[in-house]
Amino acid sequence: MNGKRGGLGALCYLAVFAMALLALPALLWFARRDAGDEVTLPVVMYHDVCRSEEEADEYTVSAARLEEDLEALLAAGYQPVRLSEVLTYACGGGALPRRPVLLVFDDGAAGLGHWGLPVLNKYGVPAVVSVIGDAAAGTQGEAGEFLTWSQLAAMEQTGLVELQSHSASLHTYARPGVTRLAGESEADHAALLAADAKRMEAMANEAGAALLPAFAYPYGALDSCAEKALRAAGVQATMTSEEHLNRLTRSPECLFLLGRFERTGFMTTAQLLEKLEQK
Repeated sequence: MNGKRGGLGALCYLAVFAMALLALPALLWFARRDAGDEVTLPVVMYHDVCRSEEEADEYTVSAARLEEDLEALLAAGYQPVRLSEVLTYACGGGALPRRPVLLVFDDGAAGLGHWGLPVLNKYGVPAVVSVIGDAAAGTQGEAGEFLTWSQLAAMEQTGLVELQSHSASLHTYARPGVTRLAGESEADHAALLAADAKRMEAMANEAGAALLPAFAYPYGALDSCAEKALRAAGVQATMTSEEHLNRLTRSPECLFLLGRFERTGFMTTAQLLEKLEQK
């Protein structure tokens, strides 16, 4: 009798051991997921797009150069992703490709609609536009310089373009950007940013556009008080103009102060890729 019990005990032990071995890959997968599932994300920051190379400048790339960029990125194994996918990933959902890249167009210049969007459509590449609320409303900049809210909403309907805030009325050298002025209290500064965010949301809603809960710092001007106030206003991701790769994990904290590589009109596609390949 004791021998039978001993044999059964050994069999049970072996069965449990075998089940543990079978479950090990899944356990390791969850452990890696909880530990971070770290993914490297380069973000490329464009501004305007023009028709010809002769019109290119520091903040404007030609449509041909943009197309060359996309072809090179795809050939190098990069897969452009949506900002919404990045937000979902950091919050524990979805998945990202092995070599993701995020394309951002700051300011919402009109050239993006005229010359940039056809290129994005041709390759099926998504991008996010950092919208200046007043510029899109026609109360900042020259006539026709920026895409209107209705144009942005229509671009969003294509499924390739997403929108994030570049502030409603703080993209101005008067502050500059969202930085706190000398003598301005932290409470007043936070109230100003909250009001700006509320106004930006109202503009988007009126146009039938949807803003992602993300914010690109105007001029890349950083401010610790602004970062705190933006979070309090519901912002889930912030983008700087500092050039570095981003390490994404399954933690929402990884979405703040994201680095971006500026793509100027004077840079070659090879130079852009060289930036993205930095360690």
